[in-house]
Amino acid sequence: MKTPAGVDVHDISSREQWLLLRQPNIGASEVGALFRAHPYRSYARLAAEKKGLVFPEKETGAMRRGRWYEDGVRNAVAEQRPDWTIIKASKYYCDPKLKLGATPDFYIFDRGTEPHRKGVLQTKTVERSAFAKYWTETTPPFWITLQVVTEMMLTGAEFGAIGAGVFDPHNPEVCIYLVPRQPEIEQRIRAAVKQFWFNLENGVEAELDYEQDAALLAVLYPAPVPGKQIDMRGDNRIGELLETRETLRDLIKATEQKLKPVETEIKAKLQDAESALVRGWNVTLRLQHRAAYSVAETNFRLLKASRLMTAPPGAQPGSINNIQSKEHEHDE
Repeated sequence: MKTPAGVDVHDISSREQWLLLRQPNIGASEVGALFRAHPYRSYARLAAEKKGLVFPEKETGAMRRGRWYEDGVRNAVAEQRPDWTIIKASKYYCDPKLKLGATPDFYIFDRGTEPHRKGVLQTKTVERSAFAKYWTETTPPFWITLQVVTEMMLTGAEFGAIGAGVFDPHNPEVCIYLVPRQPEIEQRIRAAVKQFWFNLENGVEAELDYEQDAALLAVLYPAPVPGKQIDMRGDNRIGELLETRETLRDLIKATEQKLKPVETEIKAKLQDAESALVRGWNVTLRLQHRAAYSVAETNFRLLKASRLMTAPPGAQPGSINNIQSKEHEHDE
């Protein structure tokens, strides 16, 4: 395939070299964050990373699964599409002016067309319940579509494909999604990338995503400034948040209290049985072994919130009876 003008191509010799190549750029797998559509990376976190903030990286089970089974998904796609020659990609593509990069998983040569079309294949492994929740038979998640569109744009591919390997030990399958070139979306990606770098260079702060950015806050503010106190008595929102927090924690506690006797009754019905036949349910009560382990020393910030109550009638000013508190703790 013919690489577009202005795009540099680098052979990947090692993971370390690849990480250095991609650090100055937004990667195709990160583009979804620009559209607030990425499930694992927020816009604010992406901005922090490009400013040089380093997050502690730990390979998750899903990441390990994807690495182990990438070739398996490729083989399954090839089995369903025998007219495709699929070759492992080992190059990094980047537009240094736009500061946008991509690393395709595989190249596709479609022998079923004349002339043979050239494409890129992005492989994913998905657990069955996650597939049912986030994918449909005809539509992959938007952030993955954006990833493939970016890869096509930078490699000059004529089409793209997503191979989703549904991870199910009893009934594995692969779903193939064709992604055509989409000039309008490519234009939106370019505009979003330009806006991102403009904001970063001009000090425009990214808004936090409170569902995703707990890890970002932990890295930004790992420890408090000794003795520092801020006055938030004029901030109505913090009061609303503390009220909501208290309500939710009380609900969790009440739910746990209700759950315990229900589970105890279920266990009593099974007695010493390892499993039970129940209409519509798979029920087991097997013995589990947990090996002894030690937890490494660590530091974390502990959030505490105590509700201040009004003084009861007859209380003396300054006496301990003037303040009643209901304290909640939460590890951050």
